[in-house]
Parts: sequence; C-alpha cells; structure tokens
Amino acid sequence: MFFGSVSMTKSALAAEAAAVTAWRVLAEGDRFAAVLFNDQGCEEMKPTRAPSRLLWWLGRLRTMNQSLSACPVPPVASRSSLDWALDLAQNSVSHDYLVIVISDFHGFGPASRRLLAGLSRHNDVICLPVHDPLERDITQAHGLVVSDGARRFCIDVHLSNLGQRFTNTFDHEQSALYEALRDSGSAVLPLQTVSSAVDQLRENLQPGRGRT
Repeated sequence: MFFGSVSMTKSALAAEAAAVTAWRVLAEGDRFAAVLFNDQGCEEMKPTRAPSRLLWWLGRLRTMNQSLSACPVPPVASRSSLDWALDLAQNSVSHDYLVIVISDFHGFGPASRRLLAGLSRHNDVICLPVHDPLERDITQAHGLVVSDGARRFCIDVHLSNLGQRFTNTFDHEQSALYEALRDSGSAVLPLQTVSSAVDQLRENLQPGRGRT
C-alpha cells in the first residue's frame, strides 16, 4: 500500500475512502466499527456512534500509514494480514451489516474468498480494490529503478516487450481478483490513485453506473 505514482499513495487513498464512508455512516445515525490491518497485525474498533471515537480511530489509521516503509518487513505470521482482518470481521458481525473492505488485496487467496463468502451470506459486502496506474503500465516510467529495500535494479521496460507483458499479467490478475470477489457475493468498486476517493465513489455510485 506504500506506493503511488500520481497524486497519492494507495494507503492515503484507502485512508480517505475509509474516512469518507465512516463519517457518512455516522451522519445516517448508524453505528460504525472497523478493523485496521497491516503486515504486523490487526486493530479492532467496536461499534460506536461517538464522533470522538471515530476521530481516535482515524488517528490510529494515520499512525499505521505513517509507519509504512519501502523496506520489506517480515509478517508476524504465515497467514496473510488480509485473512486475519476478514476473520476478525466475520467474528464481529452477525447479519444485516454493511461491510466495506478497502485494500489492494495483496495476499488474497482461497481462504480470503471463503471468509468473504461467509461475510456476504448475511451481510452486504462492498470491496474497494486500490491500485496505482504504474502497477499496470510501467512504460510510463522512463529509467525505471526497482528495489527490494536492499538492492536496486535498472530496468528497460521496452526490452523483450516487457511493458506489454507486464500489463497483460496485471490485467489477468485483476480480472481474476474481481471475478473472485464477485463470486464471493461482494460488490466491487475499484479505486485508483489518480483522484480523490470522494470523486471516484461519487462517480461509481451514480444512478445507472451500478456495481460490478
């Protein structure tokens, strides 16, 4: 999530989307709950209608975002952080909830799909997959340098048609992800780091646009 090539990082966009949806829930008079997660663990906020608790939660979200690093950090468990968060959410809700999952869905697998299906069985689930345009089209990155936090490599994106093959792989993986999310019973509203979450959500939720 600590990546962005346009106007913001994926983590910043996800945080904005989370804040917008949370305040909207409180404005409707409903309770709001949340699960924050990263590679190091999960934090749960119990249901509340108190704006002060939401502000505290947004502070925790900011702290987790600020702790992100380009250097790889070993996860604390073999299970993906996404699965931990979905499991915690499934154990925290009963039925007739609106569940919104905001993530780049790295680490999504069969277990994630089962957990989402369980959540969707008695609740409305909306997934907001977040990605950056450069994750799909690396031909726009002239003199591309990649790193694992320790080593650096220069890549010629035009060599052996690398750019097009990269795009094809991304499109295939995203298509498979969206299909799996829909098959689990979730609606899918993708977000990109090209504009604010408010603008994108407003556009996606316009009458006639529908949810994929």
